[in-house]
Amino acid sequence: MITLDSRISCIINKSVLTMRPNRLFSPGQLAIISASLISMFLLFPTTLKAQTPINFSGKWAYDKAKSSPGTDDAKYPGTIVRQIAQTASTIAYRDIYTQKGSNDWSTLDEVFNLDGKEEIDKRDPKNIITKFSIWSQDNKSLTLSRKLTYIEEGVSKEFLYAETYKLSDDGKTLTIEGYSKDAIRGEIKTIDIYHKK
Repeated sequence: MITLDSRISCIINKSVLTMRPNRLFSPGQLAIISASLISMFLLFPTTLKAQTPINFSGKWAYDKAKSSPGTDDAKYPGTIVRQIAQTASTIAYRDIYTQKGSNDWSTLDEVFNLDGKEEIDKRDPKNIITKFSIWSQDNKSLTLSRKLTYIEEGVSKEFLYAETYKLSDDGKTLTIEGYSKDAIRGEIKTIDIYHKK
C-alpha cells in the first residue's frame, strides 16, 4: 500500500532528478566570454601605450649628412643641437649653434600648447602669428604649425611653416619633416635628422 508520505517522497525525488540548474549562459557562451575578457586584458596595456603621446624631450644633435641639403642649417659650419622640453601640456624647443672660434648662440624658446587650440599673437598688428599643434591619430607624431600674416607694401601676405616630429622605434633618432609656403618661394619640403645626445 502506497502511503501519502511515500507518494510525496517520490514526487520530490522525481522533481530533483528532472530539475535543470537555472543558468544565464550556456557552457559554449561562457567559453566565448572568458576568451574575450582574457584578450581584452592582454591587449589593454598595448592599447594604453599606443594612446600615450610620444615624449620628444632631450638634446638632439643635427645630422647634416642625412638632412636636406641647401638649407641654412645644412650650410652652417659648426654643430647644431635642438633642445626640447615637453610636458603633458606644452612643448618648447631652442636651437643651440656652436662654432670653433666664436661664441655659442641660441634661438629664442619656441613654445606650443599641446591641446590643439590655436594661439594668436596680435601684439604687432602688422605681424600676426597663429600657432597650433596636432597629434597624429596614434600619438606617434606631432605637427607644430605656424602662420605669419604680415603687411608688405600695403598688401596682406602669409607665410606658413610646419614641422612634423617623428621618433624612431629605439628612441635614438628624431626626424623632423618641414613644410613651408609663401608667395615668393612657393612650397618647400625638408627633412632634418637628429640623433639623441
